[in-house]
Amino acid sequence: TDASAVLIQLDTLAEYASQTHNATIYVKCHITAGETAKGFASPLDPSRDINFNFLPFYADRNVAVMPHTVQFYRMDGDPAPVYGNKNFKDMLQFTEKEMSRREVVYHPESAYWVNFDIDVPLLLPLYAQARVNDTRVLRAIEISSQGHRMLRGQVVFSSGFEWGYWASDAVAAVLAWEPDAVESTGDAFRLALGEGLEDVADALAEFADAQHQMLVLGNGTGFNAQAFLAGVDTWAELGCLHGAKSTQPCRPSMHTKATRAAVATLLTQTASSFSAAAAKLQGVASSLATMSATTPVAYASTGKLFDARAAAAVAAELADAASVTALRAQHVHALYAQQNIQAAAQFRAEASKLVERREALYSVDPDRIASWRKGVTAYDYGYLWTARTLYYWVRDEFRAAHHASPCYLNIIDPLIVLDDIGGVRVYDILRWAARLPFVKSIAACLAAPSSAPLPPAWETRAR
Repeated sequence: TDASAVLIQLDTLAEYASQTHNATIYVKCHITAGETAKGFASPLDPSRDINFNFLPFYADRNVAVMPHTVQFYRMDGDPAPVYGNKNFKDMLQFTEKEMSRREVVYHPESAYWVNFDIDVPLLLPLYAQARVNDTRVLRAIEISSQGHRMLRGQVVFSSGFEWGYWASDAVAAVLAWEPDAVESTGDAFRLALGEGLEDVADALAEFADAQHQMLVLGNGTGFNAQAFLAGVDTWAELGCLHGAKSTQPCRPSMHTKATRAAVATLLTQTASSFSAAAAKLQGVASSLATMSATTPVAYASTGKLFDARAAAAVAAELADAASVTALRAQHVHALYAQQNIQAAAQFRAEASKLVERREALYSVDPDRIASWRKGVTAYDYGYLWTARTLYYWVRDEFRAAHHASPCYLNIIDPLIVLDDIGGVRVYDILRWAARLPFVKSIAACLAAPSSAPLPPAWETRAR
């Protein structure tokens, strides 16, 4: 893409919007690394060409920017092995520079969706922790600049309210409205959840700490557990095999004894800590349920009245979501640390019961969001179909037991959904994949099935 032409388009559009509609245009600056605009020096390092996503740095000051981070990774230096990055420090530096030059709206996420979180499903209060961290980092920049570097606000990318994801959205709202009232993840959850749910808020904050340690930092093993807990579909797997910039952490090759041992240690620790976190939330939920059965209105620890039945329902949802997350940790531990597919299938069966219970309590008709059907997107299924069927769990089991080809159980038409993977054309990846010795045919990679795929012995509810 011609960078100069893009700048002309941005400036022209900004001028038109301002003069004709008294409006501002906002440009999302994505997190992808390694894509540069030749001949335009980077404001972060003038010896390098600028990241193409930061090109609005050279646009007219009337062009507002929306620095965009993805998933639950922090801006200030944590490992973030996605979209070709090691971390998101460059985005933080770009944001800080632009805060003194033009209108800036921070654009993080509370759920990513594709393979990663709500569609597995995983309860990830780690998202809220990252939003608290980033807001405090950006707020510190505002304060230290004495008003010379300011944010206009934030717009959060979200992917649905079920499975407790409304809680991270509520935290984001608290941070946008009262950033100085929040000093910790626990503070944020207490404000977001309200009276009577203080113990739930504290349990979620503790769970977030455990997730940060295991899913991001890897607890000192050199790997990260999110590579295993996240779902992996055909195109995520092909992208990682090819070496393209993956949109999610790639699972490491298990060819060496040292890697297998480190991964086994990490998954053992993850399963243990997540099970403990889920048990704590279940205990809190049970206590609230018992109290609400006899005392529908009660006093919170603050001395204020609260609706005990509503609080119990909230706690039950979050506890079920935490339990499914713990079962996923046990599931991947059984598969990749113990090579015990039968045990993994049992964990999946337990999770399926919880999924069925939660579906009955969705805020909309479950078939509207969790069935295999044509919709308004490029996907042939609702955004929670993979959660309903535990598709990613099933695919992991069958790939481990029977199927060597990454094309197995493909549910995406690459010609409709994908242009490229990490800057590599889908066509080039297919040509490369066809030469792999364990890929007998790429036909299954080329199109999504016309109906929901049902491999033999798929032990889940038929819809």
